[in-house]
Amino acid sequence: MTDEQVKQVNQQRLSGVKPILAEAAAWMIEAARQRGNILVVAEGFRSVQTQNDYYAQGRTKPGKIITHLKGGKSKHNFGEAVDFDFVVNGIQSNDLGNNWNLIGELSAKVGLVWGGNWKTLKDYRHIEMPSNYKLPNLPSILPSNYTLPNNLLESSSFEQPDEPETISTGVILIGVLILVLLID
Repeated sequence: MTDEQVKQVNQQRLSGVKPILAEAAAWMIEAARQRGNILVVAEGFRSVQTQNDYYAQGRTKPGKIITHLKGGKSKHNFGEAVDFDFVVNGIQSNDLGNNWNLIGELSAKVGLVWGGNWKTLKDYRHIEMPSNYKLPNLPSILPSNYTLPNNLLESSSFEQPDEPETISTGVILIGVLILVLLID
């Protein structure tokens, strides 16, 4: 992958996550680059179907278990998580020999949860937003000509990519409660 290809892939894949996460991930990508490491976003938003396919791996499909979460339960399904790979000699790599602690260090600086800190099923490539996430004040390291996809920094709303809508049980219960109160 060339530098331009990495930039294009990162911008495209960050366009599917919440703007605040895209900004934090862009900061991490630039901080890693300044240390001589090239990060590429392997995955941001993930469909419920893809999450279910990952969940089936090692259970009903061949391979090792790579997630404990079914579709609709992963932060990826809501644009609140990113998986990174490194680019080594122009090739995208998720090899365990890569400097995964760098992702842990940088995610801590931007206040994100790193999958490498999990007690079981460590996911060194994974970062996610904690509840009520607020981006901390960060040193300005992004190049002046760097732009996030679709001017994400100016956007205050998040639109999930095309995906069948799912409604949580809590939302349904609130709706039923409102109806009961209105009928009474």
